[in-house]
Amino acid sequence: MVEVDVRQGAASQASVEQKLALSRLPPTHGYSVGWDGVFDAAGKRFRRRLSRGFHMGKARFLVAAGVLAGMVGLTGCLEETSVSSTGTTTGDSTLGAAAGQDTAPEGTRQAQYGEILEIRKDGEVAATLSVAEPKPVASFFNGVSTPTSGPSFATFMVSFTSQQAGLAVNPFDFFVRTPEGARVQPTFGCEPAFNAATLGVGEKFQGCLTVDVAHGNLVYTSSLFDSTSLAEWPAF
Repeated sequence: MVEVDVRQGAASQASVEQKLALSRLPPTHGYSVGWDGVFDAAGKRFRRRLSRGFHMGKARFLVAAGVLAGMVGLTGCLEETSVSSTGTTTGDSTLGAAAGQDTAPEGTRQAQYGEILEIRKDGEVAATLSVAEPKPVASFFNGVSTPTSGPSFATFMVSFTSQQAGLAVNPFDFFVRTPEGARVQPTFGCEPAFNAATLGVGEKFQGCLTVDVAHGNLVYTSSLFDSTSLAEWPAF
């Protein structure tokens, strides 16, 4: 005979757990179903079986909650971002005349090295950005790191000034598009390296990007998950 112990206010939950537990029992008598599990005469035999099912269900719930939280966080990254010129430069722009010779994709700002760009997120000014003219470097770390695609690495000094709290910057917001159309991401190399950071209002951030590529155009996308080019600098 099966005895059922259901606590007040949890009848439906207990009923589900009891049915699951009973469906796994061999066809015999002497088992009792309580809130904490299923027990034989010794009080222990089937307790683990029900408990394991409960914990597996809890684990699946936590995984699902984590995935949902990640999706919510990713949604926060999908802001509408645009880039425009401030009409000023950092004073070290030397390729201004050559900039007009490059044709950026539609909707992409054709920038100049040394030009100060304004980044807007959802219509609000988020930061200013400038990139210095690229410099070739033959190797790093006393010759241990050498380029694989040409005689030298291309290095870019990138500067941000945040205009809002919580502005996230990341080296993988940039890449170089080669003349063949390949996308090349930054790698280790020049110092101070441009690392990922979260900036406060008015905070300035500068770092160096290293790309293992001989020729191409530097592109800013504002997000690792965004294939849309927001700004593009002249070919080097």
